[in-house]
Amino acid sequence: MKKVLRMLLSLSFTSLLALPAFAISPYADLNRPTQVRSTFAEQHLVREATNPENPEMTRDEEVQAIQAALKADELDRKNTMRDALRQENLEDRVKGHSDLELALAEKNIDLHLGKALVDMNGNRVRMEEYVLRPAANQVQFINLTMRDQRLDYINYTATFNDILPRNTSGLWHKDFGKTRPSVYLTDETETFSNLTDAVVLNTQYFNPTLDTLTRHYLLPVRQNSLSVNSAMKYGTQRAVPTDDFSEIPGAVGAAGFKQELINHNFLARRTTFLWKDGTETSLETYLIDAEGGIQTLDPASIKDWIYWFSHAGELVFNSYTEAVWRSTEFEGRTIDNVSQFLTLTTFLSDPRDKNP
Repeated sequence: MKKVLRMLLSLSFTSLLALPAFAISPYADLNRPTQVRSTFAEQHLVREATNPENPEMTRDEEVQAIQAALKADELDRKNTMRDALRQENLEDRVKGHSDLELALAEKNIDLHLGKALVDMNGNRVRMEEYVLRPAANQVQFINLTMRDQRLDYINYTATFNDILPRNTSGLWHKDFGKTRPSVYLTDETETFSNLTDAVVLNTQYFNPTLDTLTRHYLLPVRQNSLSVNSAMKYGTQRAVPTDDFSEIPGAVGAAGFKQELINHNFLARRTTFLWKDGTETSLETYLIDAEGGIQTLDPASIKDWIYWFSHAGELVFNSYTEAVWRSTEFEGRTIDNVSQFLTLTTFLSDPRDKNP
């Protein structure tokens, strides 16, 4: 039972989050009059230099040329601002910011742009990810994975005990050291769905409790559960932080689970849950690139490990996690999400984020 509990807790990426609570607009200075006049002047010089025999243009041609120049100038300014923001993030790394905070700040720049890529089965995918504030004490992460005539999504909501500050870094910890936090998690709910089937993970917490052994304030789990198509397959609870867990009445209960690497690949794993009613549910995770190629890391290959240590940043920022849920109750269907956010939170976690 304790092994199953630990496995369920490790499934949720939510304890690794350190979301930035700001939005950056890289397009603020595009319409200044001085910039427009400069663009007109540059366009006039270009026209004279490239067409000396016929320097005069019709009004329509001049308007089209100016519009083309403005469009090119706007694109250049967007790219310049994007590069500046990314460079600023890199400089922040030197100042001691955590890798995860920087990764998510980088993600915030592209927040609503989405990405077009290929999944590991060769299907064209449009992926969009959003970080939202649905309430003063909540943060919500949404992933939309769109294929031809198909939509899969992840909906994760974290609820806190009080109104959130603008900067939420540090609030996702489960170990707060020797200082009792004033704002902390009370509930995390994570839904994976293909619009027909759904897997829901839920974790609820006690108030921060002082651990007598470490003298640290920890955030103990009060209740957790896993549901498949609205049926609670697994659920445990305890009355006080020091109690052992007991099963939630009405939950089917876990008969066991197993974990395994897929094709001896450290970056591709399968976890299978066996339920007491004879059904089973499994989660497969793969790390893929934008062309759908599965990233590999052979645990026995020294060459692979050296390569990963040498290119870790590049591989993480340019990789995506494809998470595939299967169940005997899905009638052959799958829930198949492609997410960059999952990759960032998996590989760039804060070591203080622990789940007692």
